[in-house]
Amino acid sequence: MKENTTLPKQNFINITQKTYVLASDVMLLEADINYTILNLLSGKKIVATSTLKHFEQAFPQNQFLRINKSMILNKAFVKSIELNKVTLQNEEVVTISRRRIQYVRDNF
Repeated sequence: MKENTTLPKQNFINITQKTYVLASDVMLLEADINYTILNLLSGKKIVATSTLKHFEQAFPQNQFLRINKSMILNKAFVKSIELNKVTLQNEEVVTISRRRIQYVRDNF
């Protein structure tokens, strides 16, 4: 994907040397050992060879929250929060870890 000059440069996240995604297109990031699966708004999934910790630092911290040891979600796609469950706009339900429940609630 080529960089669009009308958008600010910081909105693009480098996945590989030739692959960039808009931060606002990423709904959920999932850890898979030393890989990260990026779930995009379009339904497409991208497997990256970087750890979740790498992406936690790369994505805007005011827009993305780490909800457990293996997931980071985009706050823009959260439909509801109930107890320790988050429902995304695509009806996917993910679990908030017990230690992060208060942190997630404070940041919404």
